[in-house]
Amino acid sequence: MLSFLKLLVNIDTSNPPGDNYDRVIDILETKCIDLGLKTRRVVPPKHLWSSSIGSERINLLAEWDSGSKEWLHLNAHYDVVPPTKNWKTDPFKLVIKGDKAYGRGAYDVKCQFVVYLFAIKELQEEGFKPKVNLQLSFVPDEETGGKAGFSYIVDKEFVKADYAIGEGPSNTFFQNSGKGTLHLRVNIRGKSAHAAYDNVLPSVNAFEKAIALLVELNSLKSEIVKRISSYTVQSENEKKASMVLGGEVNGCGKVNTIPDFFSFTIDRRFLPEENMIEVKKEILDVFERAKRKDSELKIDFEVLDFFDAIRKHKNSLEDNFLQAIKKVYKKEGKGVMLSGGTDMRLLSYKGIPCIGYSPHGENMHADNEYVSIKSMEKTKEVVKKLIKNW
Repeated sequence: MLSFLKLLVNIDTSNPPGDNYDRVIDILETKCIDLGLKTRRVVPPKHLWSSSIGSERINLLAEWDSGSKEWLHLNAHYDVVPPTKNWKTDPFKLVIKGDKAYGRGAYDVKCQFVVYLFAIKELQEEGFKPKVNLQLSFVPDEETGGKAGFSYIVDKEFVKADYAIGEGPSNTFFQNSGKGTLHLRVNIRGKSAHAAYDNVLPSVNAFEKAIALLVELNSLKSEIVKRISSYTVQSENEKKASMVLGGEVNGCGKVNTIPDFFSFTIDRRFLPEENMIEVKKEILDVFERAKRKDSELKIDFEVLDFFDAIRKHKNSLEDNFLQAIKKVYKKEGKGVMLSGGTDMRLLSYKGIPCIGYSPHGENMHADNEYVSIKSMEKTKEVVKKLIKNW
């Protein structure tokens, strides 16, 4: 398992720009063919790619058709975020220290491929024939929205799924619900002039107008963070709704120029108990109130992402998963709400039961990312038990 993980981690699939995707797919497809799986490559049109540079955005599908009427879909992405600059080791050389395997993507989520494929390998070596068909998807561009990845193969109906598993929590926790997301870019328009003639020449300072608006939005934020979900979570703070202002900010002009443009982003994570239409409306209502207070305030906005929360519902996949966790860990499992979004939401919205579950690790998207080797082994066993007990 570690040798195979090393092959994957040692290839830099940072996104952006998205290079070397074909190299990783070659390795994954060879492994799938060795296991007797039927493979298919799907490449979306270039206008959907997250970047105009980089290698082809290849989605690899692999199937083990056992003749069942049902399909269990197993998903993971092979692109990774670019490494930060304070790594103690080379991020693209897998380094083993005790139970920790260090490398960019070792945890998020190239370990997932290893778990799936070695679970299938061992089931085949045991002569086991599943009572459910298996389809695996290895997809690009998850870290930049997934339009050329899972979103594309779901939209084009390449995905076969009556049930599905993707990335998520680990050990005895798994995802069965998730917060929704609204990403906005807000643009403030003003009128420029020479800074030396402020209050002399007609001008509108877009930055100062943005400050007034942000004060109003911050008041809304203070109300939003008081909202608490009834859903089960791993950390109590994850029960709260959230809104982050200014993840990205941009302006134009020079130090001696009154700025005629300023923009900032809003990241709003809302609870399953909240209504997605109302979530958007309460922000737009702030815009309207601010404009009524100041006739010079000019606002336009762009919705960057907007997807609903995933609401839990009892299903047989979750029941089977709880049994598998208990057999491997000798403890009760627990389904939890995830604060971040994953590709599984695309199937959840279609009413397909989905679980998020991964090996344990630390430092996702940060310095010195690693995955626990013992957790990879345990996760593989959970996947095997789930399939065996179908």
